[in-house]
Amino acid sequence: EAKDIRYYAITKATDLTLQDMDDSYDEIPTQFHEVIVDRVIMAGYTDPRNLNIDLSMFFERKYKEGLLEAKKFSKTRYKRGGFIRPTDF
Repeated sequence: EAKDIRYYAITKATDLTLQDMDDSYDEIPTQFHEVIVDRVIMAGYTDPRNLNIDLSMFFERKYKEGLLEAKKFSKTRYKRGGFIRPTDF
């Protein structure tokens, strides 16, 4: 008699290689790439081996400000505002 088995696992992601890079990574606008770097630097300074709370808090603040700006940008659906100029007909 066959029975269904369900299992849960926590897996570790594989390292990202150059061959894995495709067009899907172009979805993040270039002006927000630095926000990702700020988050990684913040994580590095919270690591016990490189613990520096002041720098960690600095990069956390930069990350949160950049993330807020990115969320605002995404809500505009990548459209920039324009000017309405009066015209005489």
